[in-house]
Amino acid sequence: EIQGKTLGIIGLGAVGKELGKKASALGMKVIAFDIFKDQEFLDKYSEISFTTDIDDVYSKCDIISLHLPHTKQTDKLINEIVVNTKLKKQPIIINTARGKLVEPTAIISGIKNKFIKGYLCDVLETEPILENEILLGIENIIITPHVGSRTFENVQNQGLKSIENLINSMY
Repeated sequence: EIQGKTLGIIGLGAVGKELGKKASALGMKVIAFDIFKDQEFLDKYSEISFTTDIDDVYSKCDIISLHLPHTKQTDKLINEIVVNTKLKKQPIIINTARGKLVEPTAIISGIKNKFIKGYLCDVLETEPILENEILLGIENIIITPHVGSRTFENVQNQGLKSIENLINSMY
């Protein structure tokens, strides 16, 4: 059912690139935005469109997936202005990157006013989840407890990568 849909990837780092390759293989159109353009990657995966205008992702995509660090520039990237004026296709927004990339009240408002179809997240502004988390109990919002990547293999890979990073930092 996702074949033919347009996926917007905001943040074309390691995870964004892997998502783009897999989504393309499933027949999705992929539009990616990042402040850095990896031309070598884009030449190799020419089916992934790159844009320098984030509004292209907001206006053209059925699904928007966030893959950015939280910085001053990315704080509340998805906010009331974006939700109320830039989303044209009632997208599903997926956030597995950082909770502070979105403004929770904008997400709730966007869902209630039918600007956003759904919000799926594995991260929140405050973790662990608070009892009074405002995203809890809202229809079309799914929250997982920051364990979306926790497969047996992934836990092993994270351990190995941590050791490699430690060894590499010593030299």
